[in-house]
Amino acid sequence: MIVRWLGAFGKSKSLHESLSWELSQSSVKELAAERLRGLESVIKHARVGLLVKSNAVIKSFSGDVYSVKNEDGTLKKKRSGKLGLKKSCVQRECWVKPEYIGIIIKGGSLNKKIMRTLKWFASVYRIDIFILSNEGLKKYY
Repeated sequence: MIVRWLGAFGKSKSLHESLSWELSQSSVKELAAERLRGLESVIKHARVGLLVKSNAVIKSFSGDVYSVKNEDGTLKKKRSGKLGLKKSCVQRECWVKPEYIGIIIKGGSLNKKIMRTLKWFASVYRIDIFILSNEGLKKYY
């Protein structure tokens, strides 16, 4: 499972602004995302992300390569990704095309205002909302 976590690869002012930017990036060539280890994300601070189509992966790495954008819109790595840390502590970064199939909420539902925002974006972009927990990935109803 590949997720582009909001707030993990850059900052914005609000959830609405983040989702607006992410879901309108059809012309962007490459973005960084995390390839989860089973159902486990090592990016702990992010709770909302976008589920990336599996065939949208351009390149995968065994660790975090700290990606930066080239002038042409492609990414380049700033480090090897082999940091000498336990594998379970390091995100497995991958570069993806911005092709999303859903919104993911990690660890259960969020407050009503956030959920309204997520439902609005899911409706407008015709994508599903999923809850990611230890029990698996479940569609939000």
